[in-house]
Parts: sequence; structure tokens; C-alpha cells
Amino acid sequence: MKGTERESRMDEDEQSPSSRDCGGVQSVEVAGAILNAFVEAQRPVNLTEIAKIAGMHPAKMHRYLASLMRTQLIEQDPSTGRFRPGPLTIPLAFGRLRNLNVISCAAPILADLRDATGETAMMSIWTENGPVVMRLEESARPVFLNVRVGSTLPLYHTAAGRAFAANKSAVQIRDVAEPPPFWTDDLAAKIRADGVAALSDALVRGVNAIAAPVMDAFDNVAAVIGVVGHEQFLDIAVDGPTAEKLKAAARQFSRALGNMH
Repeated sequence: MKGTERESRMDEDEQSPSSRDCGGVQSVEVAGAILNAFVEAQRPVNLTEIAKIAGMHPAKMHRYLASLMRTQLIEQDPSTGRFRPGPLTIPLAFGRLRNLNVISCAAPILADLRDATGETAMMSIWTENGPVVMRLEESARPVFLNVRVGSTLPLYHTAAGRAFAANKSAVQIRDVAEPPPFWTDDLAAKIRADGVAALSDALVRGVNAIAAPVMDAFDNVAAVIGVVGHEQFLDIAVDGPTAEKLKAAARQFSRALGNMH
């Protein structure tokens, strides 16, 4: 077989049917799946372990690891023989984090959350004055809200505010407002355990709200996303379907910000 024919055949062999349709290369996709398996492992692993996590035969995994080590995407600890993400992953990760924009990341996630729940979805960030609404995706179902983009939310009397307060330090929240008598360590711990803060009749009578924290790569609260709607339509049970959709959206958002926990 001539060299050019052999190269052409090798290129074709590297492409999966789906990859050929979009011009992708299967070997790169496999390498990506292996790197994702290391993210899932969250610790150094041996060959058998990483092959099991990735769902790949150990012999095939060994070949890919050899290439990934040459590119410094994976490294092997000489004392234990275990594999872990390599030095090149650090500048790649920080490059990603430097170029992240929380507000732009929120746009598709909030739109999907609005569509999944049928209710208005919103995102707020922390400022020196407390939570401020930065994005609002209104649903087709009308609901009266006296907040808009740029509005500062009460810290202890909104679901978003409570989600922040439960995940911020005591010093940070006291800089904004002194905790009222009902705000206790037990209440904050419950919100953290539930993964959401839920509130009825907070700012407007008859309006329910439920909110969840979005964590960055360093496990700090980067934002809070939530859903608001009429009490007859929006279920805010912390173990209900809306809460589960909200927590899934918060996890997706957190992963986009580099949080892999």
C-alpha cells in the first residue's frame, strides 16, 4: 500500500461514524473521555481503576495514557505508579477560569431552567450591598415581581438571599445586615443540607421562590440561581421536582465554572 493511501486509511480509522459526519477525530474524543474519567476519579488511580471508570480495556487505556503523558496532560507518580492529571492541565484550567463570565454562562442555563419548570428563572451575584439580580428569564406565565435586573435583594427575606447567607461566612453576611432572630446556625445548616432555600410570600404575597447556590472552582459561592412563580403553580418542596431541576441546573452551572465536586 502506498504511503498516501496508508495515511488516508489511518485517518479514516481514527474517525467514528458520528465523527466523520462533523469532521471529528475519534481518538481525540476518546482522549477527552479519559481526561473526564480522571475528573470523575478525583484522585490518583492505577491503570485498572482508570480503565474501569472510562469503560475501556486496560491494554487500550495503556496506549492512550502513554500518548497523554507525552503531551503532559497526564503524569505518573514514580513512587506509586498511579496516574493523575499532568502539568499542562493547570494552565489550561486557569486559562478557562480567567475567561469565564458568570453572566454569559448563566444565559443558556437559566433559559433551560425556565423551560423545564415553566416559571421565571433568575440569577443573582454577591456584592458589598448583598445579593443583586443580574439576569432574569421570564416565563410565559405572568407573575408580578417588584425586582428587576440590578435590584438588590433582602438578605434574609428572599430565597436567593438565604441561599447566599447559608453559604457565606458570618463576617461576610454581617457586613451586609445583622441576622434577625429567626436566622440560626441550624437553619443555615438545613439549607446547605437541602441544597436549596425555599420561601413563600417573601416579597409579594402569593409568590413562591426557591434558590440554589452556584459554586466556583474553589468552592466559593459565585452566584445563586432560582425560580419564582405563583404559589398555585410553583412547588417549592425541597425534595420536589422543581427543587431537583434547580439543583441539577446549579450543578451544571458550577461545573461550567470549574467546580467538579
